[in-house]
Amino acid sequence: RDNGGQPRPYTTATTMQSGWCWQIPMRGEDHLGYVHASRFIDVDAAKAELAARFPGARDFKVVRFQSGRRRDFIHGNVVAIGNSYAFVEPLESTAIHMIIIEVSRLLGLLAEGGGERAIATTSHEIGQHWDWLKSFLALHYRFNRRVDSPFWREVHLTTNWSAMEPIVADFQAHGAFSARAEPPRMAGDAVFGPRGIDIVMLGQRLVPDVLTPKTSAPEWHALMAMRDQVVAHALPHGEALRAVAAERRIWDDLVHKESSWVHQMTTDMQRAVPTRGRSQEALAAWAKANGVPVVLGRDAARLPDEFGASPNIDFGKYLRKVPEVVFRPRDQAQLAECLRHASQRRMPIRVRGAAHSSGGQTLADEGCVIDLRWLQRVLHDDAAQQRIRVEAGAWWLELCGHLQATGRRPAVLTDNWRSSVGGTLAVGGFGDASHRYGLQVGGVRELVLMTVDGTRHRVKPGDDLFDWSLAGRGQLGLITEVVLDTITRGTTLAARVIEWTSVERFLEDALTASREGRFDWLRARLEWTPGMIVAAAAGHLVPGPDAIPATAAADFEGLIGRYGPLETLDVFDKSVEATDSEWRHAAPCVEIVLPLNGESGPEETGRVIRRVADRIADSGLARFLPRGSSLMVLPAKDAQRLPLA
Repeated sequence: RDNGGQPRPYTTATTMQSGWCWQIPMRGEDHLGYVHASRFIDVDAAKAELAARFPGARDFKVVRFQSGRRRDFIHGNVVAIGNSYAFVEPLESTAIHMIIIEVSRLLGLLAEGGGERAIATTSHEIGQHWDWLKSFLALHYRFNRRVDSPFWREVHLTTNWSAMEPIVADFQAHGAFSARAEPPRMAGDAVFGPRGIDIVMLGQRLVPDVLTPKTSAPEWHALMAMRDQVVAHALPHGEALRAVAAERRIWDDLVHKESSWVHQMTTDMQRAVPTRGRSQEALAAWAKANGVPVVLGRDAARLPDEFGASPNIDFGKYLRKVPEVVFRPRDQAQLAECLRHASQRRMPIRVRGAAHSSGGQTLADEGCVIDLRWLQRVLHDDAAQQRIRVEAGAWWLELCGHLQATGRRPAVLTDNWRSSVGGTLAVGGFGDASHRYGLQVGGVRELVLMTVDGTRHRVKPGDDLFDWSLAGRGQLGLITEVVLDTITRGTTLAARVIEWTSVERFLEDALTASREGRFDWLRARLEWTPGMIVAAAAGHLVPGPDAIPATAAADFEGLIGRYGPLETLDVFDKSVEATDSEWRHAAPCVEIVLPLNGESGPEETGRVIRRVADRIADSGLARFLPRGSSLMVLPAKDAQRLPLA
């Protein structure tokens, strides 16, 4: 019915002949609802009573209620929220209240990671909460004496309020629960618990035998006088709503101003029950509480897309993704906390060391990026045993800088020393001596793998987590430490450039070099141009230009390729130089590994590569590959398997 734009600032429940009626004020009209028992009054009679009691009531609609609840709050992957799970009776807006309770419990359950026991416990507790509400509402029917009618006479006798009888007896004997220093524990909550029972009972004129005032009579009168002044100067509810709608500052002050009761209540709630969500505020609060450096997504989104500095782009520079948060743990203990935290919040996880991925593998547009750059310590170095233990966030550049003092290096090094140790080992690692020693993972003697529950697993060859994690692309966990073999080598490369006029000719020489252990260094590139020339640098690593062994020249004898004069280059100095302009270009790529054995020798492999070259030429990709592509063979583990990458 129309309220003339002057709504009351409260909802009213009015006792009717066969039930009760709610009156909910809206801006221009009041919404009425007569909840009646159909056994005592039919719909037409109920409409007539409603219209007589509230003149102007119109637009009647009939809604039938079915009371009860389902057995399970959660069943499989389905959660029943509000009245889809239970319905008691609309007297106290319990459905709206329970939606808040249920969503809150569901969010907590998801944040904690779920689990069958937790799900069963939550489902049981939500069911108990609804059962409590049923008993709480029974008090309204058991003690309401405002109307004497057949309906109310019957419910006075038949309402099942057995669960509340001892609580009501306690109320009558010892006084209001809210006046006690320690109210008894009940199954309800802040709204429908001890204070709610006090309001319902006192509102129905059921006064306890003991009722001790909390204030004196003068204090009470002073309080009422102050409130009368507030009411005298306050705007009517309708005018207040119109003022808030017209002046946004009023609303902002109410909600956000530090002196506002809303702001204070929100602060108290957040302090008492810290959020477990994935909002930027929740992530910032968690990071601050745990001392973990972070970059929030809202801040990351404003960073320029510069590879190496921005978490939104990788070496491929082909995709851009902005994560919800970037965690930057300072040690492995913080890393474990980050993993547990992300897992509990069901956040997808990406790991970033140097971001030397080609297709967005280290990027995330939903979830978190964990930056391992600060896990870069050398933990132990045993030069005599040629072993070194290093954290996985270290770059090969930093590791080689440490080893240079003792004239050592890893057996196989990738051509980009600005990639992380853990990241390279997670994908395999082709390198300058792969033709002799295989992939970089072949030099790993032990590793620590941290699974997403934050547990550290120290594993060795033969352990499943070791064998399946190396070159496993991070699917089982994060490599946090590795023990690597080292070899004694100088940093001066004494090499010759070799050219082959066909892929087949290159393969013949590469197989010879691999089987006979020639060269410390062999790095070849195939040009995707007509003729497909293959060129390589091949040679030895020595302490300096004056230390080239006479036997080094023998390694070039008998090769098909045409090689030039001997040249020298300090590999370490070259690798630490600042990156050139080519690093600024997009560099998406794909790796291809072909079998190369007795059944598919150089001729068959050459034909496959030529078909690839034709596809590259037809697609127009050749102009994006000015430096060609790397080619390398891996040493044969046995006579039947020798792959070409």
